[in-house]
Amino acid sequence: MIVVKIGGRTLQSNLEGIVDNISKLVEEKKEKFIIVHGGGQEIDEYTRKMNLEPKYVVSPSGIRSRLTDKEELKVVIMVLAGLINKNITHELLKRNMAAIGLTGLDAKLVEGKKRDKIIVIDDRGRKRLVDAGYTGRIDKINKDYIAKMLEIFNVIVLSPIIYSDDSPLNTDADYFASRIACELQADALIYLTDVDGVLINGVLQSKIALSIASDILNKIGPGMNRKVMHAIEAYKCGVKKVVISNGLISDPVEKALREQGSVITGD
Repeated sequence: MIVVKIGGRTLQSNLEGIVDNISKLVEEKKEKFIIVHGGGQEIDEYTRKMNLEPKYVVSPSGIRSRLTDKEELKVVIMVLAGLINKNITHELLKRNMAAIGLTGLDAKLVEGKKRDKIIVIDDRGRKRLVDAGYTGRIDKINKDYIAKMLEIFNVIVLSPIIYSDDSPLNTDADYFASRIACELQADALIYLTDVDGVLINGVLQSKIALSIASDILNKIGPGMNRKVMHAIEAYKCGVKKVVISNGLISDPVEKALREQGSVITGD
């Protein structure tokens, strides 16, 4: 089973190419897939249409993330669970794939708790403690349910919304994909992005060893450093192959499986 995370420009610009490639691998290689998707740009767009302003914070380690308040949570659920999830699922069904689109909330597939307070860096570079809003930390993944669904469906499309007793919660899609891959011990975790992989001063880092990973995090942007951090976590927990690769090219999943991109390796 392979976990593929797609989002951002990749999702908007090459969804059909990605779905074509996944369909080919299902038909020819009998692979099973879990697609985890984000949708930050679309969430921002619809948030503004509802006369709200998206809020982002930066952690002391440089990780930029959405701060989801109660009103924006409504937009997040609408866009992720509705618009994007069903668009991806529809593209798979058009190709006669046995596919289903769900969220982590459905059947309590992914459970967690609301984060309490988080430390952020303010505009003056100072550390501040702020309310985390409706952002969730994953505590449990119902891997038995997911495994049973993979016996029926070739592709499961998952939105990173999770169950908690208090409320549905938003989670970061890169983090969500990493945890899913870990719990199900996926054969591969692929992060499809809009560049060839991890670039430092324009140079592709084809191998990222654990021993140098912390140094790399300080040299790359806030979107990519989050992917690298969660890619490392997946590799450490036993996912056999973890690759950050270009999702805008032809056959992007196949090429990532052939290690075209940035591959996490041991020391």
